[in-house]
Amino acid sequence: MARAQSVCAGCPLIETCLRTGIKRGEYGVWGGVLLEAGAPTTDLHIERGPNCKPDRRRHTKTA
Repeated sequence: MARAQSVCAGCPLIETCLRTGIKRGEYGVWGGVLLEAGAPTTDLHIERGPNCKPDRRRHTKTA
């Protein structure tokens, strides 16, 4: 999280990015803030967003 925040800190679009993430209900780091369904959170164990690739380990069939 600290690395993502440091990358975002120098970006001239940080505020626009955060507003966009909130408006679109995004997951992940947007504008240096961790979002879960468009809401700021401090929980690093958030669920994947609807546009993320699925974690194949969770979807593997067992014989």
